[in-house]
Amino acid sequence: MIPNYISDDEGIPVVHAPGGKADIICEGTTYSVLFEVTLLTGVQQHIRESFSITRHLKEYCLIKNNVFSILVTPTIHEDTREHATYIKFKEKLDIVTLSFLDFTHTINFAISLEDFKN
Repeated sequence: MIPNYISDDEGIPVVHAPGGKADIICEGTTYSVLFEVTLLTGVQQHIRESFSITRHLKEYCLIKNNVFSILVTPTIHEDTREHATYIKFKEKLDIVTLSFLDFTHTINFAISLEDFKN
């Protein structure tokens, strides 16, 4: 796991990653996953997150194969979900959108990073 977020002296995140980087990068045996976390829930979620997540994913795909991104947020705004669907169709890039509740459920039963894609 490679955290790009800014943390305090105890390792607690205090600020998201600097521009141009995913919040957390996890390297699995088969997949690499870019985790993006936000507290935004309204239309600002889409405006401020969707395009940068897509950009981070495109850039990381230039250096690694089998990469996907996961956006974790309290709730997923419909525009964010639609953007992820469009990017999968147009660019063949996978952006998984998960609410905090869905993320918690998935991580409790996940065996590998690939389990987040399903």
